[in-house]
Amino acid sequence: MRGLFCSGIQIGVALGSLCVTTSHYALGTGNVAWRFMVGFPVVLGALQVFLMPCMTQSPVWLVAKGQVDEARATMRQLYQPTNYDAILNAMVESHDEEQRELAQVNLWASFFSRKYAVQLAIAVVICSAQQLAGINSIMYYSASIFSSTGLTDPRVANTIINIVRTATLFVAARYMDKFKRKTLLVTGMLVMAVSSGALVVALVHTISGLAVASISLFIAAWAFSIGPMCWMVALEIYPDFLHANAGAVGTMCTWIWDFLVAVFYPVLSSSDNLGNYAFCIFVGLNVVIAAFVVVVVPETSHKTYVEIARSFGIVEVEHAMPADHDPWASSRASEKVDKSPTTTTTTTAAPAPAQ
Repeated sequence: MRGLFCSGIQIGVALGSLCVTTSHYALGTGNVAWRFMVGFPVVLGALQVFLMPCMTQSPVWLVAKGQVDEARATMRQLYQPTNYDAILNAMVESHDEEQRELAQVNLWASFFSRKYAVQLAIAVVICSAQQLAGINSIMYYSASIFSSTGLTDPRVANTIINIVRTATLFVAARYMDKFKRKTLLVTGMLVMAVSSGALVVALVHTISGLAVASISLFIAAWAFSIGPMCWMVALEIYPDFLHANAGAVGTMCTWIWDFLVAVFYPVLSSSDNLGNYAFCIFVGLNVVIAAFVVVVVPETSHKTYVEIARSFGIVEVEHAMPADHDPWASSRASEKVDKSPTTTTTTTAAPAPAQ
């Protein structure tokens, strides 16, 4: 389910972009059209405020506040029938372990400690790779890229891009968890490298059909790999109590590189510099990132945090729960467990639900 939930964020972004690009056809290019586009987010903001009372608290957050009964009630609202008590007991144990670690060092000091140095490097590289792959060179400058190959209407170019991205993300959300994380990441990066090379050929020889095909393939590979998966991997390699820190650092990396790519791609693609060969940079970057994933990033698919931590040499919690014994599995709903929220029924922390 991790792939489904993480892809949901990207699906929302893609659907919003698709609505914007297709609305251009209905609104036209008059002086009033752009005012509707700028003002519509007010409606979205009002809708979000109106629906906010329907949101539920995170069970993990409730456990951290000592509100175990409320956490159990929330889990019954959010999830299909399962062994709620076993999961809550695992959450309590995980929270207790977190507090023991934080009693010795503060949150950010723990995050940047030598213990999590490799995880930090992976999170920074993977989240940076989401932008260094070259996606926003296409998203921001698709009109000029397509016009170089003979397509002059930017609305057509943007619509093609967003249709491909949205459709691929829906497929990815459905099937992503059926494949290993490393397999998808490496395959996606290599496909983007090949697509970038094909785009260079299309730009040099002015082949509009090849440009459309290569960009569509690039976006599909991005949407099925590094696009949503950078967040999954960056969080899965950390314990629950450091997820917020990992998410903050990962978001910072993506926005920094987003800004730098947006600023410097026009410079690199100018006739005074690389011109039509600018995407050769992304060919190299995607290959390097794929190699990094192969060598450094552990497989996290269908594993608990304790199992993942052991791949980094962290073995403080013994007797890790195998993934196929995870109490999230609905097949374990009939098992008998101690319903006391403070009694530990497993010796490791189960994966927290999406927050």
